[in-house]
Amino acid sequence: MSESPDSSSRSRLPASAGSRDNTVADAVGQGAAATHGSTANAMAQLKAATADLHAAVEETMAISTRLATLGGYRDVLRMFYRAFAAIDGEIARHPATTSVPASERRRVRPSLEADLAELDRLLGESIEPLEVLPCQLHGTDPAILLGAMYVVEGSSLGGQVLGRHVRELHGRDVPFSYLTRYGDDLGPLWRSFGDFVNATLCDDASISRAIVAARATFARFFTADSSETGHQREWGQSAEGATAQRPPFSITAIPAQEVR
Repeated sequence: MSESPDSSSRSRLPASAGSRDNTVADAVGQGAAATHGSTANAMAQLKAATADLHAAVEETMAISTRLATLGGYRDVLRMFYRAFAAIDGEIARHPATTSVPASERRRVRPSLEADLAELDRLLGESIEPLEVLPCQLHGTDPAILLGAMYVVEGSSLGGQVLGRHVRELHGRDVPFSYLTRYGDDLGPLWRSFGDFVNATLCDDASISRAIVAARATFARFFTADSSETGHQREWGQSAEGATAQRPPFSITAIPAQEVR
């Protein structure tokens, strides 16, 4: 997932949050309003404004637990694929992407597809084709691009930890090119991305638009995971069985009216 918020900043989703069918405008109300007018830089504001969704993903997806079996690991990668595959293509086509440092290295779909194909081979079975969640990053606004990329790029931080866990559990022959896609370059690539975001998003309006996109991107995980047959736990149950709040909205696209 994206940059891990401090435990003190993690807050549960408000009990008054609506269903997953609420609009992305709800994300602005819960995320952007909390940081509007702050003197913090854009990366700090993105982290604070997505902390509730980050915590909800960690509580409800039980990723570390599911990695205990190869089949569970494949389910986790399928979830990432469904959430990120279409966004990956949109990022590649966005006119502002070429300005992002090392943009050619920041693709995730190829490594996910390669890992999933190898896991099918190791498991001796292929399951139903993946349905990719559709997505459209409307217009040419770099704030929308960088908000979506914040979540995709941030997933590489937790991926390093999960990749080590996969190796310890299943050996080095198991594919993990997605989780450890940057290798020793992870730190420099994350810092260069953060520096670019902070230099590009210099006003409250652009930061708020980036927050809309980041929260919408996070929300895709709930839709991606809830339709995976390998993950049967009911909404509202965390990995430990404790009640967790349902995420406040889900999206298949970022509405054009939210990014003008």
